[in-house]
Amino acid sequence: MPPVPTTYSNVNFKVGVTDTSNSTLNSGVYFGVSDASKAFDGNVFSRVDNNDKTCEIGMAFKEGYAGSVEQVKFFINYINNRAQYADNLVFEGYNVASPTDAQVTFLFNVTESVHEGWNYHDFASGSYPNFRYYRMRSYGKANGGC
Repeated sequence: MPPVPTTYSNVNFKVGVTDTSNSTLNSGVYFGVSDASKAFDGNVFSRVDNNDKTCEIGMAFKEGYAGSVEQVKFFINYINNRAQYADNLVFEGYNVASPTDAQVTFLFNVTESVHEGWNYHDFASGSYPNFRYYRMRSYGKANGGC
């Protein structure tokens, strides 16, 4: 029987302890646009050089891991046209490398509240998504979503 995280087992056996070290969380496996790694380099001034209508930027957690996401934050350097992002950019999660549409879970849509600087989306406590793969994807309503 696999370990079951309970209050007792978490305290005494570290069963439910989350590993938040960057070496576990960041697999270094990025996908989507050719320079997707820029989105994960820790520099808010790096800009992905893609102006296509449809695009995606994502990261895979290491084999055997899933990321339980409490909050998504993304930084936008500047906005020339809010339509590039609002109702055009979505955040999704899934567990297989090449998913069908049915295997992808829609998590949130970037709305008109998008602004220059840090943007946040918080998930309700107890309903954090758990997936191996996460991506931001542009629907193709306007150029430049990525």
